[in-house]
Amino acid sequence: MTQSSTTKAPQGLRVGASETKAQLANANPALNADILLSLYDAALSSSREDCKLTVAQAASAGIAQMTLADHYIPAVAKVLGDHWCSDVLGFASVTIGVARLQALLRELGPEWSADSTAPANAPGVLLITPRNAAHTLGAAVIAGQLRRNGYSVRMAFDADRQSVASLMDRIAFDAIFISAARSESLDKLRRLIEFVRTLTFHRLPIAIGGSVLETSADVAALTGADIMTSNIDEAITFCGLKEQPSQNTART
Repeated sequence: MTQSSTTKAPQGLRVGASETKAQLANANPALNADILLSLYDAALSSSREDCKLTVAQAASAGIAQMTLADHYIPAVAKVLGDHWCSDVLGFASVTIGVARLQALLRELGPEWSADSTAPANAPGVLLITPRNAAHTLGAAVIAGQLRRNGYSVRMAFDADRQSVASLMDRIAFDAIFISAARSESLDKLRRLIEFVRTLTFHRLPIAIGGSVLETSADVAALTGADIMTSNIDEAITFCGLKEQPSQNTART
């Protein structure tokens, strides 16, 4: 599929609101489908204010901002990605929509976007998105979840080997999390993980997640990661972050 929006039909012509609402509900059946549809429409709207209106609508429905960040935004982003893959939306529309969602994520919790609240001895996670990744929204959601739970997170977005090596040379991490999209090459991810392993004297646990997990049942084996999961609690437990806080205090 080429990254072009010139042949895409306008929103609502090829997929109606009722079908989109059903797809959003399927993305996470536990969520309010009306709010999901409102957020989807706001992400694609010509007005940036529509996202704020959806936040107010969600608040009136008793939905906390944290719930919007952790569940509603990822669900809408997933359907946007599905609509690109199925040629319902063009790459430009999806890119703008995801950027709107990422901006909203920062507005919902500005303190989740910076690594300034974790204690000096908090367990440290290096969160990587591969070089030339199309979107980093999923990683931003994960970073916010980790920080709210007291972990120190450094993010290597659009990471190349030099930037990863520089971070790992300066900071003693307790685990590596990699967030990758379904479009990522498993061989490219395997080479990235092999490189990361050369940077430490002891074996750091490496977790891989994101929509890349939809491409194969053996993503962990094919990339060399220790665990494949998009469940943050499962990744935390597997990597032993609750039991083994870092002794490094230089989280600069």
